[in-house]
Amino acid sequence: MKSIFHQGPIVCLLLVLLPTIGGCGLGDRHDQEYQQLAPALTKVTSAAEATIRYENHPANLDGQTLLALATTHDASLLEPFSQYQLHLFRIEDHALLLLCSADGERALMEDSGCTAKLDKQHWQQGTHPCETSIAPANICLDEL
Repeated sequence: MKSIFHQGPIVCLLLVLLPTIGGCGLGDRHDQEYQQLAPALTKVTSAAEATIRYENHPANLDGQTLLALATTHDASLLEPFSQYQLHLFRIEDHALLLLCSADGERALMEDSGCTAKLDKQHWQQGTHPCETSIAPANICLDEL
């Protein structure tokens, strides 16, 4: 009986390449889902930025209250995030949203209201704790 390695170079090549190629799609099974959440997060961030900058709300309102106020015109803005933790921070006159895993252990993405793009895609950079890592004031200065 011949060994599988004596069947020819093609069989050997397939045995080496298939596990390698097969694992390519396993990086983060949620990658596509996170990419779809990014535009939804920027919409919520824009609404929060407008609420903070252009509506007269007390400076001591907590993030969840501000988030509710920012989305009263369209509650469906929050629907994509029902399986996650979404945190809104008011930093000076800017909104900063932080999307974390459902268990609150990992930051997935972070967005400042003064930029059009998503500012941080933590899910692509490995494990990052559910904490803010950007300062909106610095990012907003760069946008001017």
